Amino acid sequence: AENIDAAKLEGKTITVVFDINTDGSLSVAKMANGTDPELEAEVKRVIENSPRWIPSQKNGKPYKTGSMITLPENPSK
Repeated sequence: AENIDAAKLEGKTITVVFDINTDGSLSVAKMANGTDPELEAEVKRVIENSPRWIPSQKNGKPYKTGSMITLPENPSK
């Protein structure tokens, strides 16, 4: 993602829809509002390789849940 032209990303956002699996790992289901396939690939890589999350629980047992995050594509401003 270091070679992405920041000017074309100005003012844009990318929404990541993902699952928090029973073991706390994350799986990206889809991207929305993305403008650059290379950036989408990098966001997916970062999400899927992030530290494990604490999964939701019901009756003391973890279960898979969905979540969503909206990120600015140019967070330096």
